Amino acid sequence: MIATPFARPPAALRALFAGVLLAAFVLTPVRPAAANPAPGRAEAAAASPAPHAWPGSESGATAEPDSALDIELDISAGTAPEAAPEAESEAESEAASEAATGTAPEAGEEAAPAAAPKITAKAAYLVDASAGTELYAKNPDRRLPVASLTKVMTALVVLEEGSPDDMIKITKGDVRHAVRNGASRAGLRAGERFTAKELLYALMLPSGADAARALARRYGPGVPNFVAKMNRLAEDLGLERTHYTNPDGLPSPDLGGRSTAREQTRLAMIALSDPVLYEIASTARHSLPKTTTHRAYTWHNSNPLLTRVPGAFGLKTGFTRSAGYCLSFAAEQDGRFLFGTVLGEATAANRLRSVTRLLDLART
Repeated sequence: MIATPFARPPAALRALFAGVLLAAFVLTPVRPAAANPAPGRAEAAAASPAPHAWPGSESGATAEPDSALDIELDISAGTAPEAAPEAESEAESEAASEAATGTAPEAGEEAAPAAAPKITAKAAYLVDASAGTELYAKNPDRRLPVASLTKVMTALVVLEEGSPDDMIKITKGDVRHAVRNGASRAGLRAGERFTAKELLYALMLPSGADAARALARRYGPGVPNFVAKMNRLAEDLGLERTHYTNPDGLPSPDLGGRSTAREQTRLAMIALSDPVLYEIASTARHSLPKTTTHRAYTWHNSNPLLTRVPGAFGLKTGFTRSAGYCLSFAAEQDGRFLFGTVLGEATAANRLRSVTRLLDLART
């Protein structure tokens, strides 16, 4: 694990960073990917010099910037490629409950350039944060449910409101919430006590809805107040098409809220600028020894990229029947920091395939 001894940027700085990103990637068009080939390691270093590198990158390791504001953007005029909407492939033989979600083309959407990869997600987005370049966009501003990608905002609010060392007691209600809703859970037991940071591991790795409710209950206080803080932070960060209805992304109420591939990618950049969230999101497996306050736990990260894609360092998977399979991801390739999101895939296999194709596109 890479040490990240950098102070967490305050909310005001991250809000300003979000505004810079939105202005750069939303208001300012960029060159087509075909006319803007991926820079080599030397060019990437020139675009993002050492003072603006992500912690650990000077030794070739993957890490996040010590301040989100330290990424310089180099935007040129042009139009980013946007893929034509495609029909979702038929769901592969996974669990019967994992129903496929179809993709219907929307009026006015442009056809993809010939070189664009076949991405079967309802929406997808990829940027090179080192160069400030948009590499791929398919329905990037279409509002869709994001399932457990919601938990990224939950984690940010927790770190805004409290300390990683805060102690939190698990209640029967926390456990029941996850069980009754058939949600993914960390296996927490009523009466156990954890630090907030331990619960963030439980939230982000096994995607525990039990951990999400415990954190929201503590830092709202109460779920309704916590959700209000999530939406307030989304507004402060300039995420104008993002709205949450709960802290875990479960489909009730109102599909758990909605966002866009573009804004979830922005959120990924901001989240991974936090040393605590970077440490957690880049961890494939985390174990807690038994203590006087809780039993022993081992949690595995649901993000398949961490063990399959060299250089991957985040961020979050999601799935509900209404949202399909979603993934907010980050990876370092040849000194370039890539961030992206896919929403509404029909299967977990399709989700991995689409993300792999996007990362392959960045190499061309």
